Amino acid sequence: MLVIVLLCIICSTQAQSCEKRKPILILSGILASQLMIDADIDTSIALPPQCPHKVKGQIWINRKDLIPFNNSACFVEYMKTYWNSSTRKMENIPGANIYYPDFPSTKGIFALAPDNQKLLQSKTKVFAAMIRDLKAAGWKDGIDLVSPGYDWRYADRSNNNWTEKTTQLIQQLVHDNGHKVVIVTHSFGGIAVLDLISSMSKEFCDQYIDKIITLNAPFIGSTKTLRTFLTGEDLGLKLDPLLLRPLARSWESDYQLMPNQRYWKNDNIVQVGNKKYSANNINAIIDLVEEVKEFGNIIYNSSINRHPLEYVPNNVTLHCLYSHGIETIVGIKYDSLDHDFQDVSYVYGDGDGVVDLQSLEWCKLPGFAKVVKDLGKGEHGTVISNTEVFGYIKNEACARDSNTKM
Repeated sequence: MLVIVLLCIICSTQAQSCEKRKPILILSGILASQLMIDADIDTSIALPPQCPHKVKGQIWINRKDLIPFNNSACFVEYMKTYWNSSTRKMENIPGANIYYPDFPSTKGIFALAPDNQKLLQSKTKVFAAMIRDLKAAGWKDGIDLVSPGYDWRYADRSNNNWTEKTTQLIQQLVHDNGHKVVIVTHSFGGIAVLDLISSMSKEFCDQYIDKIITLNAPFIGSTKTLRTFLTGEDLGLKLDPLLLRPLARSWESDYQLMPNQRYWKNDNIVQVGNKKYSANNINAIIDLVEEVKEFGNIIYNSSINRHPLEYVPNNVTLHCLYSHGIETIVGIKYDSLDHDFQDVSYVYGDGDGVVDLQSLEWCKLPGFAKVVKDLGKGEHGTVISNTEVFGYIKNEACARDSNTKM
């Protein structure tokens, strides 16, 4: 009996390993990777009295040295983006550089907290389970397993030369490993990758990209994003949503995740008193917020039109995996606007708890995805800890002779 058990363990271990591996590139979503700050802000720029003008370290997330846990007001000032009417773009507070650490290591998506904050790190693990599983099967960080993290506050991925650096990284991965790259994305990463490949030539994609595997991608947006924008949300930090709401109202990515008026079903997504707004009226919804009237619709209109959604750019093979069956906000109702969007109730429907089902299932559009896989009931964040997903990724990324680089 013991021999049989040992043989089963050995067979199981062998089945999970992969001798010839295609390199895997992971793109995470909003809030799902560490961010660093290196700031020397001119003293002429007014900050809250307790906020230093010079700051360096990890800003998302770091309990000791930075915020949000110690000084939320400073965190908001540093992490907000600001409208530049001359360039007509959102920009960092002048003098601040915010970036992903250790590009392109997966360390920045393993967990959100630094290594020296073990308790917080244990509660902020993101891709930890997936990375461990892939490493157990033979993939190695920085060699054939990478994550070119980006500043997820922006819709424009050219910040910090990210598009150029990631394109070069893909070339290097293929050169070093002899196989095309498999890109795995979660959430907003599924939008970021479409933007990335739309910046490339078809010849480049054919030569260097094997396939894209999206996990719970919000292809045409999410109604819940409007809740974050209008009413506020604590971002999982157990802080005052009203304190954090200015972040959502300034981040381009938040606008890009609003329901896409070009493709969203003509359902009522917001109601104020007796007045109903569909996705076709999204510009009017944005204009309900006085503080963003100068730039809100400019950002929204540019963000949702960054890449096509009727097809995958350059005909790159895409596998679309998603879960659902979780109560998800599909409509927002306000009795009036007399209480700063706080007098609110919600309409619920199917989705993954964050993304509406119609957005998750957008990949069913004929000719869009080569494979569409319904994972059944599951929450938005748990899909990246799903062992069925791990098995799927490994099966697709185990190299066969026909998939070697030409």
